[in-house]
Amino acid sequence: MPYTESKLCQIDSLSCIGCCGHHFKSKEELELAIKKNTEEFGHFADKVEFMNRSAKLRDCGICRNIIYLENGRIGCPLHPKENEVDFREGHCVTEHLCKAAFEFNLWDKQKQKSFLGFIKKKNLDWYDYSIKMDNDAIIEEFDSLFSSADKSLAP
Repeated sequence: MPYTESKLCQIDSLSCIGCCGHHFKSKEELELAIKKNTEEFGHFADKVEFMNRSAKLRDCGICRNIIYLENGRIGCPLHPKENEVDFREGHCVTEHLCKAAFEFNLWDKQKQKSFLGFIKKKNLDWYDYSIKMDNDAIIEEFDSLFSSADKSLAP
């Protein structure tokens, strides 16, 4: 199954890497791993060679392909947003969408706008955003507010 795009993976300066690993450890450990990945990326002229250097996750739980992109955001240089092709195919689960991303793609524009506003008001960093997207905390909180008896309280 091919990659399904979601606006929630990158919102303004906020990046989500919730599906780019498992059992994440501390933010500090992830930042060190991302820095190391970024340094390693600089040693490869070819993205496929970079990807194939190791298929394992780092000890902190993050994918070895997540780096600090040139624009300063955290992301994957193999992702189709960074290329004309999806270099990740056959290497990671490209069809994965978290519950929020899946449902977001089905909502009408007004509900999507409300959800984006809800996320922005939370003022999360990339780590908290990623964790809360991956464990469904953000969508569950939003759903509880949105489905309350008084819809005017929804974000």
